[in-house]
Amino acid sequence: MNRILQCLATRAAMQPDDIAFAGSETLTYQQCWQQVQSVAQQLSALSPRCIALRAENSVQWAVLDLAAMLAQIPFVPVAPFFTDQQVEHTLQSCGADLLFGEWAAEIATVTNETIAGFNVCRALGDYQPAELLPGTIKVTFTSGSTGHPKGVCLSEQNLESVSDSLAVQVKTALQGDSSHLSLIPLAALLENVTAVYVPILLGKRSIVLSGESIGLSGSSQFDPQQFIHALIRYQPASLVTTPALLMALIQLVDSVPAIALSLRFVAVGGARVSAELIQRAHQKSLPVFEGYGLSECASVVSLNTPLAHQPGSAGKVLPHLTIKLTDDSDILVKGNVALGYIGEPFTDEWLATGDIGTVDQQGFLTVTGRRKHQLITAFGRNVSPEWIEVEAQIYPELHRMIVIGDGELQLSAVVISQQPEPAMLAAQQLNSVLPDYARLDKIYLVETDSEMLQTCFTPNGKPLRHQISQWINTNEHTGMARSYPL
Repeated sequence: MNRILQCLATRAAMQPDDIAFAGSETLTYQQCWQQVQSVAQQLSALSPRCIALRAENSVQWAVLDLAAMLAQIPFVPVAPFFTDQQVEHTLQSCGADLLFGEWAAEIATVTNETIAGFNVCRALGDYQPAELLPGTIKVTFTSGSTGHPKGVCLSEQNLESVSDSLAVQVKTALQGDSSHLSLIPLAALLENVTAVYVPILLGKRSIVLSGESIGLSGSSQFDPQQFIHALIRYQPASLVTTPALLMALIQLVDSVPAIALSLRFVAVGGARVSAELIQRAHQKSLPVFEGYGLSECASVVSLNTPLAHQPGSAGKVLPHLTIKLTDDSDILVKGNVALGYIGEPFTDEWLATGDIGTVDQQGFLTVTGRRKHQLITAFGRNVSPEWIEVEAQIYPELHRMIVIGDGELQLSAVVISQQPEPAMLAAQQLNSVLPDYARLDKIYLVETDSEMLQTCFTPNGKPLRHQISQWINTNEHTGMARSYPL
């Protein structure tokens, strides 16, 4: 058994009545370990080559995940917000033959069996056995910047190494009785690691609820009152958030300061966060720490902590990894690199992350953007659009701003808003802190119900910049995209 499972078994013996997971049901460490062993036996009896789970967060989600690990059966979490086309592509890629959770009728047929509270389903498609790489225990899919997810094959060692490192980093901040509240779907590798594995290593409890129960549904719908209610009720010590959720949390603390009282470590990832936003959070007693990671390294690569913190950076590299920068500032990683993509093993010692960045003399890593997203102006200046978008985070009027302008004389930005004057004022203020080559020449206002939001973003909300530029060019004179010079 790996260290995660060994730790679960040990805690079941040494602290059997301590709570491991809570939500719609509560499991002590002893009950959790018993269920994990029972479910592992049930899974093994069915002899699947690979299992997939598509479901909302729940305690049983964690049980099934741990049981598959114990049974040594490759496990594929599928995001609930994936489209039917992406789901089918995922199953075709990984060759999963045993399915649990929510599946369209044309994708799977429900059997009479249930395991861990989930109906057992059989895939209907004629999926060929996948070329999962030897040693694969989990396959994580992310929608990335295209419509077709790509499966990353992870080993037990990958998951154990990152979980161990994270546990060491947050242990001091989370001393004593404390709990983690899971906000992000467990299908996201980062939350899978931080809400299931790290709490077990630390002997903490994890609160695992459906998105609706905490005010989060789909990939972007947010109910602030339900979110406040969950924070007050469960008093978590730790959370993992996205930049968008962090901005909402900061605003909510103004009206309900009590929601910050129990928090000791709030990690934010998924995209860069401005230094000003981190500092604003700290001023409101929110212990927010930015990190950086990618699925190909089993999630977290670097992290700020209370003992080593620099706002605006992605923190220091975790001890089980090594990074270096090329002459062109591309970030390369060595150490806990995944086995590879399905059918495509990684063979190079250093993994090219596709990100660009800097490392200062104290060892803090700053990620400035994606290499493939860089815009080259007509004057030949390379500009990272993510850098400008991060600087815009402190302006609520520029929420979800997307910078475009590859090959143009000047840059522009698309803003999801119906109020031109506040957006223009915020954009002018943003320009005042940017160098001349990165300033915005104009903004395009697009309404919240625009078709652009349906066609120019991935299911998890990442902008497809080329498609956005094309859409703006097509609709600039139709009234669907109104331009305002700055």
